[in-house]
Amino acid sequence: MSSCTTPTRRYAAHGLSVVPDSYEQLAARAPELAEARGALLEADIVDGERHVTLAYSMVRLRRSIAQKPEGPDNAVAELRLMRHRRAAQYASLIRFGDHYIAHAVAGLRHS
Repeated sequence: MSSCTTPTRRYAAHGLSVVPDSYEQLAARAPELAEARGALLEADIVDGERHVTLAYSMVRLRRSIAQKPEGPDNAVAELRLMRHRRAAQYASLIRFGDHYIAHAVAGLRHS
Protein backbone atom coordinates (compact mmCIF):
# COMPACT_ATOMS: atom_id res chain seq x y z
CA MET A 1 0.00 0.00 0.00
CA SER A 2 2.88 2.34 -0.48
CA SER A 3 1.38 4.07 -3.51
CA CYS A 4 -1.83 5.30 -1.87
CA THR A 5 -3.29 8.16 -3.84
CA THR A 6 -6.64 9.01 -2.27
CA PRO A 7 -7.21 10.21 1.29
CA THR A 8 -9.31 7.10 1.96
CA ARG A 9 -6.46 4.83 0.82
CA ARG A 10 -3.92 6.74 2.92
CA TYR A 11 -6.07 6.57 6.06
CA ALA A 12 -6.85 2.90 5.45
CA ALA A 13 -3.15 2.08 5.08
CA HIS A 14 -2.24 4.04 8.19
CA GLY A 15 -5.09 2.55 10.20
CA LEU A 16 -4.10 -0.99 9.31
CA SER A 17 -0.51 -0.37 10.34
CA VAL A 18 -1.71 0.91 13.73
CA VAL A 19 -4.57 -1.57 14.33
CA PRO A 20 -4.00 -4.75 12.27
CA ASP A 21 -6.32 -6.92 14.44
CA SER A 22 -9.22 -8.87 12.95
CA TYR A 23 -12.68 -7.39 13.34
CA GLU A 24 -13.55 -9.87 16.10
CA GLN A 25 -10.38 -9.12 18.10
CA LEU A 26 -10.83 -5.37 17.82
CA ALA A 27 -14.58 -5.47 18.52
CA ALA A 28 -13.97 -7.44 21.71
CA ARG A 29 -11.89 -4.63 23.20
CA ALA A 30 -13.01 -1.51 21.27
CA PRO A 31 -16.32 -2.02 19.44
CA GLU A 32 -16.68 1.60 18.30
CA LEU A 33 -13.17 1.58 16.86
CA ALA A 34 -13.89 -1.71 15.07
CA GLU A 35 -17.03 -0.20 13.50
CA ALA A 36 -15.25 3.02 12.52
CA ARG A 37 -12.35 1.14 10.94
CA GLY A 38 -14.83 -1.12 9.15
CA ALA A 39 -16.67 1.90 7.75
CA LEU A 40 -13.40 3.36 6.47
CA LEU A 41 -12.37 0.10 4.82
CA GLU A 42 -15.81 -0.33 3.26
CA ALA A 43 -15.53 3.22 1.91
CA ASP A 44 -12.20 2.25 0.35
CA ILE A 45 -13.87 -0.73 -1.38
CA VAL A 46 -16.68 1.52 -2.62
CA ASP A 47 -14.05 3.95 -3.92
CA GLY A 48 -12.60 1.08 -5.94
CA GLU A 49 -16.05 0.30 -7.32
CA ARG A 50 -16.48 3.93 -8.33
CA HIS A 51 -13.21 3.76 -10.25
CA VAL A 52 -14.58 0.75 -12.17
CA THR A 53 -17.72 2.68 -13.08
CA LEU A 54 -15.77 5.77 -14.10
CA ALA A 55 -13.29 3.77 -16.20
CA TYR A 56 -16.10 2.00 -18.01
CA SER A 57 -17.80 5.27 -18.85
CA MET A 58 -14.53 6.69 -20.16
CA VAL A 59 -12.77 3.85 -21.98
CA ARG A 60 -15.40 1.09 -22.14
CA LEU A 61 -13.56 -2.21 -22.54
CA ARG A 62 -10.31 -0.89 -24.02
CA ARG A 63 -6.91 -1.30 -22.45
CA SER A 64 -5.50 1.44 -20.28
CA ILE A 65 -2.17 3.05 -21.10
CA ALA A 66 -1.22 2.37 -17.47
CA GLN A 67 -1.84 -1.38 -17.71
CA LYS A 68 0.94 -3.93 -17.69
CA PRO A 69 0.98 -6.13 -20.82
CA GLU A 70 0.42 -9.28 -18.76
CA GLY A 71 -2.60 -7.78 -16.99
CA PRO A 72 -6.29 -8.33 -17.72
CA ASP A 73 -7.73 -7.61 -21.17
CA ASN A 74 -9.03 -4.13 -20.37
CA ALA A 75 -8.92 -1.27 -17.88
CA VAL A 76 -12.24 -2.18 -16.26
CA ALA A 77 -11.11 -5.76 -15.61
CA GLU A 78 -7.85 -4.45 -14.12
CA LEU A 79 -9.75 -2.13 -11.77
CA ARG A 80 -12.20 -4.88 -10.79
CA LEU A 81 -9.28 -7.12 -9.91
CA MET A 82 -7.82 -4.33 -7.77
CA ARG A 83 -11.19 -3.91 -6.03
CA HIS A 84 -11.40 -7.66 -5.39
CA ARG A 85 -7.87 -7.73 -3.97
CA ARG A 86 -8.80 -4.88 -1.67
CA ALA A 87 -11.95 -6.68 -0.50
CA ALA A 88 -9.91 -9.83 0.07
CA GLN A 89 -7.32 -7.94 2.11
CA TYR A 90 -10.06 -6.42 4.27
CA ALA A 91 -12.25 -9.55 4.65
CA SER A 92 -11.20 -10.36 8.23
CA LEU A 93 -11.04 -6.69 9.20
CA ILE A 94 -14.66 -5.69 8.64
CA ARG A 95 -17.81 -7.07 10.19
CA PHE A 96 -19.30 -8.56 7.04
CA GLY A 97 -16.12 -9.09 5.05
CA ASP A 98 -16.36 -10.75 1.67
CA HIS A 99 -14.77 -14.11 2.49
CA TYR A 100 -15.86 -15.60 -0.85
CA ILE A 101 -13.80 -12.99 -2.71
CA ALA A 102 -10.92 -13.50 -0.28
CA HIS A 103 -10.95 -17.24 -1.00
CA ALA A 104 -11.13 -16.68 -4.77
CA VAL A 105 -8.30 -14.13 -4.74
CA ALA A 106 -6.16 -16.48 -2.64
CA GLY A 107 -6.77 -19.14 -5.27
CA LEU A 108 -5.56 -16.77 -7.98
CA ARG A 109 -2.35 -16.13 -6.07
CA HIS A 110 -1.58 -19.83 -5.81
CA SER A 111 -2.33 -20.76 -9.42
